[in-house]
Amino acid sequence: MRSINDLADLLLQFARSDGIFKTPIPRMSILRCSEPTAPELVLYEPSICVVAQGVKEVRLDHQTYRYDSAHYLLGSVQLPVFGAVTKATKKILIFALN
Repeated sequence: MRSINDLADLLLQFARSDGIFKTPIPRMSILRCSEPTAPELVLYEPSICVVAQGVKEVRLDHQTYRYDSAHYLLGSVQLPVFGAVTKATKKILIFALN
């Protein structure tokens, strides 16, 4: 059985530096961020967001949703949220299918 570390190593092939990267898989992108970020207003499309390393939080109204390598985020509708990477490493990787 593969581990979350195997997933992170695989995703690093597509994200060699910080940024957002498209993949050969349609509508799948990878976010790599090596430092925590300030909350930023973003529009989340319907998607499944998985964190391979680190922690990300999104805030919708007065509710905060935290997801990491043990928890994913599922969004079924387009929503404006405040999102931030709250825990980062040199290899933090988040990928989303939308």
